[in-house]
Amino acid sequence: LHQGLKLDSTVLISSDLPAKKIYSSSVLTNEISVEVWIAPENFSDISAKPIISFANSPDSSNLIFFQEFNKSNLRLRTSATSANGTSHFSDENIQNGSPYHIVYCKSDSGNVKIYINGVKDNELSIVGDFSNWDSTYSFSLGNYMSQTSQWRGTIFQIAIYDRDLSQSEILNNYNYGLPGITDLTAPSALSTTIINENDVRLDWIDSSITEEG
Repeated sequence: LHQGLKLDSTVLISSDLPAKKIYSSSVLTNEISVEVWIAPENFSDISAKPIISFANSPDSSNLIFFQEFNKSNLRLRTSATSANGTSHFSDENIQNGSPYHIVYCKSDSGNVKIYINGVKDNELSIVGDFSNWDSTYSFSLGNYMSQTSQWRGTIFQIAIYDRDLSQSEILNNYNYGLPGITDLTAPSALSTTIINENDVRLDWIDSSITEEG
């Protein structure tokens, strides 16, 4: 469990179409929160490696969430920045192979907060709004659309919100732990009933209380 999505070679994971839902909702609220559970593994390269890329290229983006050696960095584009955006670095160093819960939050007023493992790591500011975001950009993980800069590590969870998450929400998400279910007891009395040629019914007695849903 907690295996996540391990990226250990050059690969492109991207949306087939522009990420218009992220674009539309964030432009409307002028807020965004980027939440990840990751375990980075590329500390031999000090160049910036994109974990999340909402961009056309490294120099033209709406947002890019990087690992730069042992720091995390969210580059955000606003009406007051160039097409390349402005960087917001974490203070805390991240370690090779260790899982981290990292959240970047940008409020409508321009306050940018960084949380690492439930604790506020840094607080910065940015002026402008998202009115100059480009609606044609796709969304990719671990690389640019051009596949020129591969991030290496494991992605357990990525979430994008069109609002500024509160500190209590972030702490709750961190305390919930890594995505996945542990310490489960196998169900009992499993039975199968064939309804018709297209449908099968499964019944069982739940023996665990640690999962949700």
